[in-house]
This record gives sequence, C-alpha cells and structure tokens, in this order.
Amino acid sequence: MISDAQTLADRIDLPDTPDLLVQFIRHMPVAVAMFDSDLRYLAASARWYQDYGLVGRSIIGQRHYDIFPEIPERWRRIHARNLAGERLSAAEDRFLRADGRVDYVQWENVPWRNADGSIGGVIMFTQVVTEAVEMRRALEQKARELQFYADYDYLTNVYNRRKFVESAEAELQRQRRYDGMTAFALVDLDDFKTINDSFGHAAGDEVLRRFAALAQRELRPSDVIGRVGGEEFGFLFPETDADGAAAFLARLRGLVKAERFYFADTVRTVTFSGGLAMAAGAASADLDPVMAQADAALLSAKASGKDRLLRAG
Repeated sequence: MISDAQTLADRIDLPDTPDLLVQFIRHMPVAVAMFDSDLRYLAASARWYQDYGLVGRSIIGQRHYDIFPEIPERWRRIHARNLAGERLSAAEDRFLRADGRVDYVQWENVPWRNADGSIGGVIMFTQVVTEAVEMRRALEQKARELQFYADYDYLTNVYNRRKFVESAEAELQRQRRYDGMTAFALVDLDDFKTINDSFGHAAGDEVLRRFAALAQRELRPSDVIGRVGGEEFGFLFPETDADGAAAFLARLRGLVKAERFYFADTVRTVTFSGGLAMAAGAASADLDPVMAQADAALLSAKASGKDRLLRAG
C-alpha cells in the first residue's frame, strides 16, 4: 500500500554505500524508483517494473521521460518542483498511457539530498489504483441508478408518485415561508383502458411515454411533473396563478390531440381531462386538501364529457 511507502519515505536516510541503497529499493514491497537530478533511473523496485510494464527492460541510466514519453506536462512541472526541494503527493491522479489506456495512480515524490545538502534527485513512491477507482465509480454509478429508480417512473422517466408528492410538499413549505402561490393539477388520459384492451399494453405504454415527453418538453425548469397513477399525472406550477396554469394545460391538450398514434391498421388520437386547484398564501401549505380539490375537479371533468379542464371551486 502507498501508506507503507509513505512511512518508509519518512524514515529514509540515504546510506553512504550506493549498492546498499540500490538493494534496499529493489526489494521494497511497493512501487518505488530513485532518480538523479536529470530524472535518470538509479534504482527501481520489482513492483515498479511490474506495475508499469517494464519487466525485462533495461531502464537504469535512462531518463524517465524516454521510458514514458506520454508523461503529461503537468507531471513534468511537478518533477521540476521536486527537484527544487518540494515533497508532493496525490491520492488519485489520471495517467493516459501511450497505448490509450487510462491508469489512476496514487503517488508521493520525495527529493533526496547529497551529503553536502544539495538535491541529488527524486524518489517516487507510487501505487496503481485503477482497479479501485473503477470499482468505486461503478458503485457510484449503481447508486445513482438505484436513486433514479427510487425517484422516477421507469416507463415515462418523470417523477414517480412518492417523489412527486415529496417535491410538492417541499414547494408548499417554501410557499408558506414566502407567502407565494402554487398551481396544482391532476390530469388523466381519456379512455386509456380501451387502448390497452384493443391494442395491448405496449400500445398503452407508448401513449404514456409520448405524453410524458410532450409535457416535459413544454414545462418550465421550475415546473414539476409526476406519474401518480396508471394513466394519471400530477403537475406542479410554482409561483403560477390559475390562469397561467390553465393556459399551459390548454396548450398541452392541443399538442396531445395533434399527435397521431398508429396501432395495427388504426390511427388513434388521445385526449386528457384535468382538474386544477390553487394553493396560495401561508395558510395553504398542506398538500392533501389541494390534491383532493384537484381530484374532485378532475372527476367532474370526466363526468361532464372528458377532454376538458375544470378548476376547483
């Protein structure tokens, strides 16, 4: 481990016998190499040879940059600082190899001094941590995916009911603090069951996906959409009055009706009904009654002929 190398680096007191130092470095159980002031190899451990694909090569006396011409300019600047007396390290550094591979390296570079106190060169302690980095990133990606599926509906890629309700409650709490207003709507795709029954669930899924995509395309960044039931969606419009929310939903109804769905030999259009409710002022920070009002308005819209939006109250 690099921590072992760091401990050894702290203890290094260069002996007067060069051969003894070379033997010491060769048998260290970590990747370590010693260089002179021209960055020519004086000694390297077996692990250094293994980690950097140098087994069988003669590197002693050769410049580090000739062995690895792909060493980036920023590392060359670091080496110059080492030769000026700085001890530097990095926990995870990206190294683009000549063959296109990317390695990640943990390293510490320690200047060493001659008997007269002048800097004689650099000792580099390194550990290739590519596998650990890739494993950590894979775990982080998996965690992001799990979080995505915890918050989003797998079919439509909009918020699921839990996340939508959570977002709505947070917005209403913010509204309480600033005495603002929020428009809330529930919409339901009309006669959706007949699409599933007539053309199969794949057809129904296509309708849901395209409806959600249309809505997301039209929404402002501050607006929120969530799939709260089978073919039912919730909309949250922060700092929007009833007229503004109704205008958006009217425009969306027109866009949805203009869509053409081709199922087997049949061309279908889709409509939706909606109910709109307002939460305004500090006293309207409770989500349940607002949802209940929007739901009641939605049921009235369905009962009065569908393909329409009604406002609560």
